[in-house]
Amino acid sequence: MKNKLKYLIIIFVALIFTITLTSCENKTKLYVATSPDYAPYEFIDSRKSNDDKYVGADISLAKYIAKKQNKVLELQIMGFDELLTSVQTGKSELAISGFTYSASRAENYEMSISYYDDGEGDQVVITKTSTKDKFSTFEQLNNKDTKIAAQSGSVQYDYVKEQLPNATIEQIGNLADAFTQLDGGKVDAIAIAGKVAKVKLEGSTKYSLCDFSFDVTGRTGMFAISQKGNVDFINSVNEIIKEVKEKGLFNEWIEEANKIVAELENTSDAIFIVKVWNMFTNNFGEFMKGLGITLLLSLCGVVFAIILGILLCLMNLSKSKILHYISQAYIEVIRGIPLLLQLTVIFLIMPRGMPKFVTCVIALIINSGAYQAEIFRSGIQAVDNGQMEAARSLGLSQAKTMWKVILPQAVKNILPALGNEFVSLIKETSLASTFYVGDLMTVKTIITATTYDALTPYVIIGLIYFVITFTLSKLIKYFEKKVTC
Repeated sequence: MKNKLKYLIIIFVALIFTITLTSCENKTKLYVATSPDYAPYEFIDSRKSNDDKYVGADISLAKYIAKKQNKVLELQIMGFDELLTSVQTGKSELAISGFTYSASRAENYEMSISYYDDGEGDQVVITKTSTKDKFSTFEQLNNKDTKIAAQSGSVQYDYVKEQLPNATIEQIGNLADAFTQLDGGKVDAIAIAGKVAKVKLEGSTKYSLCDFSFDVTGRTGMFAISQKGNVDFINSVNEIIKEVKEKGLFNEWIEEANKIVAELENTSDAIFIVKVWNMFTNNFGEFMKGLGITLLLSLCGVVFAIILGILLCLMNLSKSKILHYISQAYIEVIRGIPLLLQLTVIFLIMPRGMPKFVTCVIALIINSGAYQAEIFRSGIQAVDNGQMEAARSLGLSQAKTMWKVILPQAVKNILPALGNEFVSLIKETSLASTFYVGDLMTVKTIITATTYDALTPYVIIGLIYFVITFTLSKLIKYFEKKVTC
């Protein structure tokens, strides 16, 4: 029994060590964090794959800085509200994502000189054309019955909070969700950068700009952000930005990005069911690729979590009080912390060069292992005590009895619970999309970022999840009958 436990510990430690070793970072890389939902600065070209799909003027700037520093650009894709945390913890060297000036940012981070300010630095408000007359003045927005969407962590959120204190702020993760909420009547208006609004409203009759804007005196321009105290690095970035401005490169990158946006613009007004079908067929390859990564995440997570679960279970049932309390503490802590928080913390503490897919797998293993430990424990304890006594009386050791007699019977008892854990894990992988690992929910983000249609991809992905989980549930029930026969 002790030898088996020792081998399990060795296997699990070796697994983690191997994963970590293979992720050793290349010191010639430049790690830049960005949130690709802000056309024309950073967005996703769904016609391309891998990192090539991340395009926009800010992405071009990041590539230029990396080239000038003789480094390889490593884009770190995440939600906008996570960018500054990534910089603060040193996970990212630089964040370039349409950041404008704010006093708190200047105080807590190193900010570059402005790399773009074309005189259109207005921060504006968009509403439906049908309700524009309802908000003809700034004061009409400033009441508690008015809901204004603003991206979490953005300067637009600060403007709404400062200049429209009576309005209700609806924090959103990305602009696509904001437009979906505006379409559905969940919010009355959206606070947005003027340049982004111009791109979105071009040729559109559905939305309109309100006839006023926020006061941005002294706060125009866009800046790159680095960790506080990283003065030499930000100074080197400033020299490159000066060169970019002198050559007028950013204006060229904006024009290129606007052309891509125009090519990707979806102007279809088809019936919803037809719209769903067209989106699914047009992006079939992306959906299938996302499904493959979702299933791979789930499979890796559940297989290695079984090893961890058995290990924790045996520690829990061990006569050693130390092993028992370590197992109990692990299980209680992991089960008491949300998976999204675990994913975020693990992402931040892992080596900078570790692939995001590997980071997510580790988080899923750690999380699922705690639940599987309890599943195995209940299965083992459900086996009649007489089984252990009978095996020992026949001369089997405790270890052989556990592996040859008890565990096989326990597995039969817990098969439904293990199957349900796998199904649950498939759905939980959706949280990995926070780090753009390429799963189904990441595909949704890719499509939404270019079409500003959040509802249709949600419906498609929901149906895919249902088909997969329903099929798996039926297969699990089939195997249950086979095992119990």
